[in-house]
Amino acid sequence: MAHHLPDELIAHIFQFLCHEDREEAAVVCKDWFRASLDPALHKHTVITLRASASAGKHLPDLGQRKSPNLVITYVEGSNADFLLKEVGRHLGPHLRSLCLKGCDITPKMFLGMITHCRNLSSLDISCCNSLFMSGTLLQKESDQEVARSAFQKLKKLKLGSIRFLSDALFNKFVATTPHLQDLSLAGCNIAFETDPFRKGGRGEDSVTVLTFSNVLAFISRQAANLRVLDFSLTSITSEALTSLANVKNLCLEQLVLLRCTNLTDEGIISITRMQPTMKELTVVSCRSVGIPAIKAVTSKLVSLEKLVLNKLESIPQDTFELMTTNLSKLKHLSLANNLNLKGSQMLKGLQGATFSHLRSLNLQGCPQVDDDVITCICDAAPDLEVLNLSSSLAITDLSIQRISAQLHHLRRLNLSWCKRISDFGILGLEKDCPAISAPDEASKHSSDRYTRTHSNMGFFRPPKFEEVILTISEEDMQEFLRSTTRVGIDAIKTLEELNLSACDHLTDCCIQESISFPRLQVLNLSMCSNITDRSLVSIANKNPYLRTLNVSKCHQVTDVGVCTVACGSSRLSSLSIPQCPITVKSLEIMGEHCRHLKFLDLSQCSVPMAAVDKLRDRLPSLQTVVTSYLDGDISTLYQPEFF
Repeated sequence: MAHHLPDELIAHIFQFLCHEDREEAAVVCKDWFRASLDPALHKHTVITLRASASAGKHLPDLGQRKSPNLVITYVEGSNADFLLKEVGRHLGPHLRSLCLKGCDITPKMFLGMITHCRNLSSLDISCCNSLFMSGTLLQKESDQEVARSAFQKLKKLKLGSIRFLSDALFNKFVATTPHLQDLSLAGCNIAFETDPFRKGGRGEDSVTVLTFSNVLAFISRQAANLRVLDFSLTSITSEALTSLANVKNLCLEQLVLLRCTNLTDEGIISITRMQPTMKELTVVSCRSVGIPAIKAVTSKLVSLEKLVLNKLESIPQDTFELMTTNLSKLKHLSLANNLNLKGSQMLKGLQGATFSHLRSLNLQGCPQVDDDVITCICDAAPDLEVLNLSSSLAITDLSIQRISAQLHHLRRLNLSWCKRISDFGILGLEKDCPAISAPDEASKHSSDRYTRTHSNMGFFRPPKFEEVILTISEEDMQEFLRSTTRVGIDAIKTLEELNLSACDHLTDCCIQESISFPRLQVLNLSMCSNITDRSLVSIANKNPYLRTLNVSKCHQVTDVGVCTVACGSSRLSSLSIPQCPITVKSLEIMGEHCRHLKFLDLSQCSVPMAAVDKLRDRLPSLQTVVTSYLDGDISTLYQPEFF
């Protein structure tokens, strides 16, 4: 009876399926296939296309999907003009977002394509230098009319890293975008100090350089609409930022400043004073931005929902106290790679604080983040969904146990390069639990485990947890785990992404017992040198929604584990197994079972290229195969012309 249901009803049912399951259902019958093409199912679908002759035959079929997002990665061939027109004709009417970043296109190709794109809301032409090189873009009135029709609904425009962008070209282009809200000029050569090389008399547009005064004039004209600006990788000065902040009627919601080396505290302070309703601010690698600017941000921008202050020279001692007091709406906070961020100042601001709205926290590369800080974070922000603690060398198993016990809403957790994490933390065990404690005090000191008395031991070796765990039989360990009360990392039932890369004290024991999540999609165990095929067998059996698995440089993983993953993980789309001792057998099993595989990394594996070619033929879904150092090739990256 299902094939007699209306297409609308079938499409509504399909909304509750993941992408892979919808693909499987779409081939059941023609009615289900038609229902799978409903535009409501493709709101987040992105078509990535290499515009070459071989891609042309796929365009009519792609047009049926009515996907609103298109990314063109490369344009080639003598008939590129015709091909891009065909792309526009088949895909353009439904497009909302178009990305041509880095494509070698001419004005003729560009106009021929956008003629059919009447509903664009986002356009990315960053690094498209050939589009602006001739200086003839939109020179004719007819070309301007085509652009105005295509950009009538355009709200987001990226013009990053275009070397040939001048005042004249910039003005012609933005004149066709009357409703622009988001403008990115990241990486552009903008003259901030002076206005040289004018074409003629005073006030005429420069035809050789893009000046900030010209950009500021445009911002003044569009002040009522503009909400987002990106001046990353430019030489913007504090004077220029102050002028920007003082534009009449400008009400910024987001400002991005990445690696702006000429920017100082004064510019940031002026923004906080004149744009107090800003919701998102990103300041990264601005070496002259220091304590006064950060204090102004955390004190005056009370409407902030996202704050990124990465890789700065210094952070105020009372940063967290000011955040707790003033930034009550903060949802996303990133303080990554701030080497001067003190553990004591974090504790002072976090103890007793409440970040009830915080959903994402990034403390990657902050060396003084320790167990006490993690404890305070778990108490202050129990509703965290994303937590990045990569390279936090001071945290131990105690932190993992706190996270497992208190952060029940986590979706993404990054613990890569946390070298002091062991099986105890993942399993939720105390290090002195009876089942694995040494029988007497003398052997306890020689077991290579951290103890409360390790400081009295004199010279001792770094802990090697696997030496302890392997002294216990598997049956005894499993019996103990079943009988004891513990909270392991598997208590986080909402987890979708887990990164344990380079946590080299982890063994099969914790992977088998605790890596079991009903929603896990991405798992990274690269450089976990102690895991074996037993871990992969358990992963395949206990994580039904796994899509991405990385076990690179896990030298004990063989065909047994890889074949089990290939057979048991039906949704697998990305697999990385560089430097693993696999053979042709693994590729044969992948060809039989991995119908959704799109990415495969086989670098430095002992498999012949002939087997890789055979796998490509058997898996039409395979988009990228990395085969570096395979059959003597130093670097090989296979990508089909259409994917």
